[in-house]
Amino acid sequence: MKQLSAVILAVVVMAAIGPGAALAADNYDPTITWAVSGWSVDSGIEDAIETLLLADPPEDATTYIYGITHVSTDGDDSLVSIANLDGVESPYEEWTVEYNAVWFGAVLVEPDGESYLASYYEVTPEGGGSATIYFPWRQGYGALYGELGVHDGTIRLANSVAVDFFGSDVWGSYYMPDVAYTAAAGTITAVCADDNNVGVRLDGPAGDFYYLHLVENIGLTVGAAFTQGQPLGNIVRGSFGDYGSCSACPEGGNCTCGGACQQATSYHIHFAFVPDSNGYFQFEGCVLNTATDNFICGTETIGPRGNLPIAGGGSGTYDAPLIVDPEDPSQDIGLSGGETQHIWDGLVGAMITFIGTYVTPIFPGHTQIGLSVYTENIVNTAMPIFKLVDTAQLVSFGLFFTVLGVILIEKIVLVVFVLYRLILRLIPMAA
Repeated sequence: MKQLSAVILAVVVMAAIGPGAALAADNYDPTITWAVSGWSVDSGIEDAIETLLLADPPEDATTYIYGITHVSTDGDDSLVSIANLDGVESPYEEWTVEYNAVWFGAVLVEPDGESYLASYYEVTPEGGGSATIYFPWRQGYGALYGELGVHDGTIRLANSVAVDFFGSDVWGSYYMPDVAYTAAAGTITAVCADDNNVGVRLDGPAGDFYYLHLVENIGLTVGAAFTQGQPLGNIVRGSFGDYGSCSACPEGGNCTCGGACQQATSYHIHFAFVPDSNGYFQFEGCVLNTATDNFICGTETIGPRGNLPIAGGGSGTYDAPLIVDPEDPSQDIGLSGGETQHIWDGLVGAMITFIGTYVTPIFPGHTQIGLSVYTENIVNTAMPIFKLVDTAQLVSFGLFFTVLGVILIEKIVLVVFVLYRLILRLIPMAA
């Protein structure tokens, strides 16, 4: 009975003091396991890092498995970016920061006589954003809000979430160019670099942020300082890394920093940040509610696949709403979504849903993705033009799109029926 009580007490204590401290409290002699990556350090530096990780585990660490994601030097000092990994199995070769990292940071390793001394290189996170936090793309342009909405912060700033901001060479001049810009001033405190892309964590007085899917450049090293609105570098175009059915990792290559499945002319920033305690984060004149995936920009509600406003250097194109308390019903910020503005909005939405539900599943997986992206690109390119013309009352497209929608649906049904009959004919009849 006493043994059972002791076990229960130990579990309660570990839960109360957090996962990192719980690792340190294990009653056996743990060892650090290093996952295979494209980076390595000499044994003395590795020993110093292991000593730090065992004596003072990161707060969010859940395992003793770590991977090195970047190494740089500053004189005699080494700046080693590492990730604590979960869900990785022996021989610890197949992992990515995007899927397996539960903590991400950097360690400063300094010579100490004939050995080395390691310490964490990081700043305490702050969350919530403000009207002075920029969108992380070039001012004077907008971006497409990624269809995943609010998702895992992946690189694991403590309590972080992430969103994707898309642009393209062929979507028109509204959309952001392929360069990422700093949302706020900060210093790079960790780097993830592989054969495809680079991700950097910037910590500063206004908050901590992570920018992923950058093209490697010499400025992306731990300790590099950036001012607000400064370009970090170009964004990777097209599909890369290991992502779903779009596997573009070179044979024998290092693809540990994430991937993407997108057209050759498209690109996006995976941007991670820390919301406030109510789940809100403010960029310029827009507030993101992480519970609903919606951006509230003045009087407009923008959900996934919607067009985000022109970045305007801190003020945005709308009046900045206050971050509100979701428990207070008097503070209504229109989370139910925007109203339909045109008669064909519903028709186009219905056609896209029909294609995605009944047409694309007929094709192989890779073709499904291409068809989905192609359909989305057509809509995102054509519809703003039609709406602009209609809003200016140059031409009324209401009747035109109603008729076109009916014709397209009829043709799609016919094609699906023909394919179905063809498949039946190709299947041998049972004896």
